[in-house]
Amino acid sequence: DGGWLTEKQLTPEAKAALETVFKRYATGGKIDKPAMRGLMSCATNMLVQEDNWQVTDLLTKYGDGQAVEQEGFLKYWKNKAVSPNAWLEDELTRLFARVGASLTGQSEEDKLLAQGREWIPRNSPRLAQYRSNEYSYRVAQDKTGFRDFRRYDNLDANIEGSWQQCEVQEVNWEEMTVLVQTRNAGASWSASFRPQREWFPMESPRLAEFETKSLE
Repeated sequence: DGGWLTEKQLTPEAKAALETVFKRYATGGKIDKPAMRGLMSCATNMLVQEDNWQVTDLLTKYGDGQAVEQEGFLKYWKNKAVSPNAWLEDELTRLFARVGASLTGQSEEDKLLAQGREWIPRNSPRLAQYRSNEYSYRVAQDKTGFRDFRRYDNLDANIEGSWQQCEVQEVNWEEMTVLVQTRNAGASWSASFRPQREWFPMESPRLAEFETKSLE
């Protein structure tokens, strides 16, 4: 059971950690499709789209098809835990580390992951030369959707309560975050313009397609 269950129920520690995960991704007491996409991307360590079967299955069976409340979210993970699933512990460990949740009796490896650190063998295929696996911003035709972010993408972002036109400066697929910087909306260069920068979760509702919110 990987330490997540006791008598066919989630352990109190695992349940509390999952509640922390839910609060991190929920808006208004529900996790919607865009946020669930980010959650599943983190859990599986892969880029997941909103129409992915895991997202659809969870929202359809445990929610209303568009979003899921906490009770349904916990029920999904409980049912997944009592079924044979070789990847469950890895998925939960990534989610708990992402939101800073901890379980009693964590291994040293789990404690490091919770801090965003990990020991990796030097000959591991997960290591590569710096930026050798980074997407080229020119390969726009390979983008699979708005939130498949690349450097230099244009987008709208809500910064300090105001929607502004921005540009993606950095993309962190490990943390599922993007660094955006405001653009000068004027037609000409201005010495008074001071760009603002902020890191956002990829699934943040404060990000929108370019010129969809900033022109309202």
